[in-house]
Amino acid sequence: MSQELTLRVVEPKARDLNRKIARLSDYAMRQLDIKPGDYIEIIGPRASVPAQAMLTEGIAYDEIRIDGNTWKYIGVNVGDEVKVRKATVKPAIRIVLAPIKQALSFYYSSFLNFIKYDSSLEFIKYNYLMNKPLTKGETISIPAVGGSINIVVVETISLGISV
Repeated sequence: MSQELTLRVVEPKARDLNRKIARLSDYAMRQLDIKPGDYIEIIGPRASVPAQAMLTEGIAYDEIRIDGNTWKYIGVNVGDEVKVRKATVKPAIRIVLAPIKQALSFYYSSFLNFIKYDSSLEFIKYNYLMNKPLTKGETISIPAVGGSINIVVVETISLGISV
């Protein structure tokens, strides 16, 4: 069984929002026996989620920087503690996504019109989905004019975390 650490959640850097990146100290990475780019599993009270580990300066040895979407999914906030361990992420063969209908129907209908074109689907695929570990039930935010559109991962096939 791999090493498991308890780390305190701190605010993410703006550049990491919606990127599935966890920023850790050099000490934490050594304890987990990982290097930058490896995957970790972040375990909260509600769920666990994989993220790509990156080294960062200016963070305490017992802290982790993760974004708001990750907090919501696993059920924590800034200052809460999470368990973290090394993980191996398996590539997905198929991922099924569904838009979450939002209160502002203009953005929802704009998004549906946007994804009708193959080039738009490719843009979303390569900029928001590729090389990111996704789990069933997770919400992904895709920026849109004046806000963002949220889509949920409905199903994954051959995506998993092995510890």
